[in-house]
Amino acid sequence: MASRAIVNPKSGGKRTAKRWPEVQAALQGVLPDLDVVQTSGPGDATRLAREALHDGVTTIVGVGGNGTINEIVNGFFDESGHAINPDAEIAIMMIGTGGDFRRSFGIGPTWQDCLERIASGKTRMIDLGRIELTGKGGDPVVRWFDNIASFGVSGAIVHAVNAANLTKMLGGTFAYKRATVTSLMRYRTRPVRIRVDDIFDEVVDLTFGAVCNGRFFGGGMCVAPMAELDDGLLDLVVAEGMGTIDFVRHSGRFYAGEHIGSKGIHHVRGRRIIVEPVDEPVDEPVDDGIATLLDVDGEAPGRLPATFEVRAAALRVRA
Repeated sequence: MASRAIVNPKSGGKRTAKRWPEVQAALQGVLPDLDVVQTSGPGDATRLAREALHDGVTTIVGVGGNGTINEIVNGFFDESGHAINPDAEIAIMMIGTGGDFRRSFGIGPTWQDCLERIASGKTRMIDLGRIELTGKGGDPVVRWFDNIASFGVSGAIVHAVNAANLTKMLGGTFAYKRATVTSLMRYRTRPVRIRVDDIFDEVVDLTFGAVCNGRFFGGGMCVAPMAELDDGLLDLVVAEGMGTIDFVRHSGRFYAGEHIGSKGIHHVRGRRIIVEPVDEPVDEPVDDGIATLLDVDGEAPGRLPATFEVRAAALRVRA
């Protein structure tokens, strides 16, 4: 069984680069046939994952943060959406800013915790989300997500986090909380129409919405406490009409997963979710903190409108 690590040395405020020699030695003790490639910019991890699978690699170890893992997951599929090797697996070594994906597997915060799961050799099939979204230039884009795709103020927050190398070095939760406060100060809600299968169709005054396969995002916020990675459904959680003071006041409830059922919170489960802005100016800049920016597993690929669909049992994870 061939193994390859795809390493993002810039993840976690460049903490990955500093720790990598030690991590590599430990990984090669578990996977003796491991070889290593490193990314140098956005999109590299997707390209490198596809190359690895075409080379016959059956275990890809993703080393980095949420965004790195997302790019690698996208590399498991070709441009037409077909799995390159359905029997291949991804193992996660999360040393990035958020580390949210590992939390849904109950993996602890250190790279040693990730190593322990990789060493166990146990795998499971999980669902993935597939998004048809609007790219930053207005062009249609298709992306897969393993954890959570969100829109609204969370899109502005992830843009701020990715630009904040200094705060990322101080830890994921700190970086996200700081970006949340600053983004909310300039954020303005706007109406968005949301449809879920044939059970939900409403226009909401959006603060943020999260389409969830996993449970955690935002550096540990348990936004979807009921979500399961392998139930064939996506959990939609929407907060509407919240201003800066309201959101900050209730942030502890979001991190604890105690917000479901609260005023202004919608929770719906389904297989297909369509989200469209209402009367949005088409020439508004995508980085202006508007309600329709997207956050896809810690990356910012574009904006609404978007359609989210679940693909059941789409990926094998060694976790």
